[in-house]
Amino acid sequence: MPNMNMPMYDYMNRPALQQSADPRLSVTPNSDRVSDQEDLDERRRMKNRERVRKCRKRKQDRLNFLEDRTAELEKENGALKAKMARKDSGLKDEPLSETQLNDLRKKQNTTLSSYIRAYNEADGSAFETSARAIWADYAEILYGTSGARVAGMTDIVASKKSYASVFAKYEIKQYTVQWKPNSTDKCLVNWEVEVSVKKEAAKNVPLTTPFAELAPHFGDSNEPLSFQMSSHITFEEGKIVEEIRQLNLSRIGEEALKQFAQDPKKAADVMRCLMTV
Repeated sequence: MPNMNMPMYDYMNRPALQQSADPRLSVTPNSDRVSDQEDLDERRRMKNRERVRKCRKRKQDRLNFLEDRTAELEKENGALKAKMARKDSGLKDEPLSETQLNDLRKKQNTTLSSYIRAYNEADGSAFETSARAIWADYAEILYGTSGARVAGMTDIVASKKSYASVFAKYEIKQYTVQWKPNSTDKCLVNWEVEVSVKKEAAKNVPLTTPFAELAPHFGDSNEPLSFQMSSHITFEEGKIVEEIRQLNLSRIGEEALKQFAQDPKKAADVMRCLMTV
């Protein structure tokens, strides 16, 4: 070997040989292994939390769907009961005696009187108390020609409470009743109604069309709007199970033509609103 011929001094002070490290012999420190394991654990925990969150959301969505569907079925059941009551009403095996008919008419007329007081009452909670003596739990109100309707005691009460967001005043002044011949439970009622519309009347409130649309023209007016409402009513005993409301707004149209005689555009806007019912 060449190194063996070197002087002792040079041999002892020769440069050290550089040895390359064998990658197979390298060892990962313990701290790195712990860090990697913690990362894996955290990712597993995140995935588990996401699975739990999605599972809970699916369950909540399902619960919400079932609750909504249950409410729909209850309404449908109520409407079906009302239809069956209307179908069966007046078809008694034995006709009512004069005394029985008079007693029934007394109950029905009392209901109509209570109807007026309830609608003229500004307090929503007072209306709710009265409503239970006026409508059956599954009663239905149909409104105008657009197919608008409310069904069930809860919705009837809610619709009346929402009147406060449209009307500053709603008052039934008087009414007349025409009983259907050969029927103990059907009548036509013509109501004379006066309303004052709020300037910022809420829209899409059940059973109030087209008054929110009229608000820009008549809102906060000192003069109330007068109109006639006809109700085709079906009773079950002394309570209402169905009411079909139709509005005659010709008086409002006449008032608009007179009030806006110098502004044809406003008059036309009012007439268009009246056509929506």
